Amino acid sequence: MNRVAYLPFFERCWLPGIQALKLQWIELFEYGVDVTEENLPIILDELNQLKNWTAIKLNEADKEYLFENVNPLTEELPLLFSVKMLLLSLDEMVLVTSQSKLQLYLNC
Repeated sequence: MNRVAYLPFFERCWLPGIQALKLQWIELFEYGVDVTEENLPIILDELNQLKNWTAIKLNEADKEYLFENVNPLTEELPLLFSVKMLLLSLDEMVLVTSQSKLQLYLNC
């Protein structure tokens, strides 16, 4: 299983970037968001914006941790819509998907 973010790391490292960049979709990961194939490109774009912000703003250890966990997410999210039903516990992040919808939320 892949880990995306523990809640304290999300709050400490993701949220400042989300707020600085005024990102709308990935901010919802904390509470849960349904993702359709149509809005997936927006979410992937926001994740890439966050990665670019991270490269400038975070220390090396936090940057490396975020990249190790976000890079697989950006590569694998598009593939998940082809899976009939999949539930992944990503430590504190959970993905649930069917062919039409993906749910992302922190499992606090």
